[in-house]
Amino acid sequence: MIRPTTVNLHRRIADIPLGWVIAIPLVVSASGAVAGVGYLAYQSGQVAMEELGEQLVEQTNEQISQEITSYLEIPRLINQLNVNTVQRGALDPKDKAALETFLFQQLQQFDQITTLLLRGLMAPFEW
Repeated sequence: MIRPTTVNLHRRIADIPLGWVIAIPLVVSASGAVAGVGYLAYQSGQVAMEELGEQLVEQTNEQISQEITSYLEIPRLINQLNVNTVQRGALDPKDKAALETFLFQQLQQFDQITTLLLRGLMAPFEW
């Protein structure tokens, strides 16, 4: 014997239109596919943004490092030029007029430098 609740269930199922029976699984599967693709796109975008941020930080660090290296290299270069000039005998550090002319020429050659001093190891410091 069939129970009355089972009969009611069969009637309710039989009353569902065929269009709904076909459409609901398609809508659910399409919604799931769209949600899955959306999630994957979101995750991919997050990874891409993170990589882009890392590249930007790396490039910025590299540019800063190059600028600092360049900035610190100029005084070392000027110092070496001055040492070579004095050692060759092309400049007498005791001749103040020649020294002033030489240092003024160096100031004009290097835009980044605003002050130059030339001092020997044993000589007292003079302005």
